[in-house]
Amino acid sequence: MGWNAAPELIAAIVIIILIINSSGSRSIPTVRNKLFTVSLWFTTVCLVINATSVLTIVNSKIVPLWINIFINTLYFLIYPLMSILFIIYLLLFMFERVPDSHQYRFRIALVFIGISVLANTILSIGNLYTGWLFSFDSSLNYVRGPLNRWSFVMVAYNIAIGLMFAFTERKHIDPFFLKIAGWFPIISFAILGIQQIYRTIMLSGTAMMVATLWVFLNFQSKKFYEDNLTKLGNRETFTTITDLIVKRNKRADIILISLDDFKVVNDTFGRPKGDAILKRIACMLENTYPHQQVFRYSGDEFAVVITDDADLAFPERLIQKFCTQIDKPMEIEGIVANIEASTALLELPQKDEYATDPINLLDHAIRLAKNKGRSQRIVIDEPVFNSIRRRNQIVDSLKSGMKEEYFHVEYQPIFNSATNRIVGAEALLRMNDPQLNAISPKEFIPLAEEV
Repeated sequence: MGWNAAPELIAAIVIIILIINSSGSRSIPTVRNKLFTVSLWFTTVCLVINATSVLTIVNSKIVPLWINIFINTLYFLIYPLMSILFIIYLLLFMFERVPDSHQYRFRIALVFIGISVLANTILSIGNLYTGWLFSFDSSLNYVRGPLNRWSFVMVAYNIAIGLMFAFTERKHIDPFFLKIAGWFPIISFAILGIQQIYRTIMLSGTAMMVATLWVFLNFQSKKFYEDNLTKLGNRETFTTITDLIVKRNKRADIILISLDDFKVVNDTFGRPKGDAILKRIACMLENTYPHQQVFRYSGDEFAVVITDDADLAFPERLIQKFCTQIDKPMEIEGIVANIEASTALLELPQKDEYATDPINLLDHAIRLAKNKGRSQRIVIDEPVFNSIRRRNQIVDSLKSGMKEEYFHVEYQPIFNSATNRIVGAEALLRMNDPQLNAISPKEFIPLAEEV
């Protein structure tokens, strides 16, 4: 029997390139992204086993029979798992975006997939006695069994499972994901069909390579997660990681760093010089926090996520270290810039009685810091929680105040001392909330302008 393993060799080369490229990416550290890395290495192992099985079959006259049986049994045991890992990856991607009340459906999907894995294990090991998958005749030639194409049935079954759950959750899934995912079964079944027509051409690894390349280009590319200028993780990545930490109730410290009056730097030296300074600060942050995750939060703001640290004073020491470095004059491209920064520190998980959106907390805290002046340090504690709670209450009151008549006008007379007469009056807007009582104009007017 002749075999053509050229497509598998090409697939192996592409997978190795993907491993090299993805190893430097700054992806979100979720189970899904870790599974993608595992699937790359697992696919490489499977391609090696596939190539080894071809070599042992072609040289069956000189390779001991027990080695041939072992290698080919191993092939049938683990090769179908390539597609299963890929389907689980897609399910993880999908269920990251559905409501928590639907998460149990992911476990149901795993049960369905587990049934196919169990069936494959029984069939592969049972083949040693039945020969339903393969066997060797008295002349040591490889003989396909009646269920030799079982692995393709298993792939089709798991694709159907993925499609079924994608259809079920279609209202909660990004249309872009659905559009891209819709092509996967078409491509997969096309490759499987070609495999059935040209049975001596090995295309299993090619199918996995196409699927993996498709995922890498559409979902795993680091461009989705990196800031173009600084090459740090972007705001979306930071927000996703923060949401995961909150959702899983993990211990972490989050530092938000805002450069003070950085617009003046851009206006004085020009945007190219300003960009060079931002890149220098990004490198400074990565050097200051070598074992933590650093992100560009916005134009002149950065964020750091510190996880699994038992020393509660550690984040504040790191803040002090960074601020000491940034306070020094920065020489870059022929200019000298003096940069200052304000910081806000949030500890997770939050206390239940103060729990609120961490992003809103950080934004509010950094505004408080900047209102106090330059180079301010704020630790988000009970007073800050109370401040943001009051702010939200005033915002809600502003939205309903006109209808509920929370506002009234008071008139302050203007007195002419020369004539001892009142010559006019100044109209002053006042606000009185039933729960918050009288609210100072210093509080509600800036918020009214903001919202």
